[in-house]
Amino acid sequence: MTSRNCTPPPAKKAKRETSWRSWKGELEANGKRFGLQDLLPGFTLRLEHREGGALAAHRGEERILLFRSDKPGAIAKIIYSSEIEHQSSQSSVAELQKDIAQAKIHVLDVKSQYRGRDLGGLLFSEAMTNLRSKYCNNDDNEDDNFNVDDHLKSDYNHKQKQLYDVNCSLDAEEDVTRHGKLIDFYMRLGCHVASKRVQYISDNDFAYRKVHMQVTLKAAAPTTKQKKRSSLLCKASFLPVQLVGDAGKLTVKTSAGGSEAIKFDWLVTQADDGIMFSTTHGHVLIASPSGDVTILSPDDQMCGSNSEVEGWAIFVPIHISDEIDDNDGILPQSDSSRSLWVLRSCHGTFLTADSASKCFSCTKLPSFWQANGSNLRLACTSDTPPRRHH
Repeated sequence: MTSRNCTPPPAKKAKRETSWRSWKGELEANGKRFGLQDLLPGFTLRLEHREGGALAAHRGEERILLFRSDKPGAIAKIIYSSEIEHQSSQSSVAELQKDIAQAKIHVLDVKSQYRGRDLGGLLFSEAMTNLRSKYCNNDDNEDDNFNVDDHLKSDYNHKQKQLYDVNCSLDAEEDVTRHGKLIDFYMRLGCHVASKRVQYISDNDFAYRKVHMQVTLKAAAPTTKQKKRSSLLCKASFLPVQLVGDAGKLTVKTSAGGSEAIKFDWLVTQADDGIMFSTTHGHVLIASPSGDVTILSPDDQMCGSNSEVEGWAIFVPIHISDEIDDNDGILPQSDSSRSLWVLRSCHGTFLTADSASKCFSCTKLPSFWQANGSNLRLACTSDTPPRRHH
């Protein structure tokens, strides 16, 4: 009679509960704060403003340069100049009532490998913001803590700067084989064709058409108190980012409850309490308590009545690990290009892509985003950590 070892097989481990609440609690317990470089690791971009200098070729010249954090030299630039044009004594009475500032865009250039993200539109918008602040808006002396006596405030008001309209001109030189592309680009930025005369230029094997264009910036009322227009020149770092869903680039509603939705090129910037998404033309993505996600235009951002919604633009990125070890610890994500994140608003809701409308929205349940730092892309995905475990 043979004997057998009747040792029972080891018991199977109970299936681990991997709910989003456990990940969120683990992150908050560790006190880990994630930022832009955690979400999209690699390089960042920054803007630098320069005036005059030895390289200046025009009177009143200014330059806005775009740099990468990991490479020397500018990857894009805009060069422009401006000065106040005083009306002659022979001008009409209506013309004598207001002097005009004349500005001109001399160079707008983006290196070929960085095109397709509307960085040229960003530089143009930043130049217009600088011209508005310099000539059109009474925002240079703004101070939120301006607590002085009434008689000092009266003296301060008398010293406010004189405001001017700005006529900004440029010559759009486009390749004749890409007829209308550059003209349409500047028209989307608010420019218009100032002259029907088109000049053709031959440069060896290429032919260009030069079209004179113009944009007019109107001065604000002298008594209007405005906040400074938002500028990325004040930001330490930012990145262009593609925000996509299952059907491609997402649209955003221009107003709460509205039907108009537009596609934009997006930038993500580091904020004190999280990150912010803005367009290359200065619109800011905001999440309302109702779950609607809209944009706040640059003009609306300057209104003091909208100060309470500034916090609505902050999203907190929370990394969700899909790897768990035997000791109940969260392991680091092995492939950063497949890492999953949730973007939490200040209302406790989560940014998502509505599959029906292909627009942004916020929901109480978490929606996952796949971050890819190599191509600067955030994709709203149906993938989840439990699905990856399975």
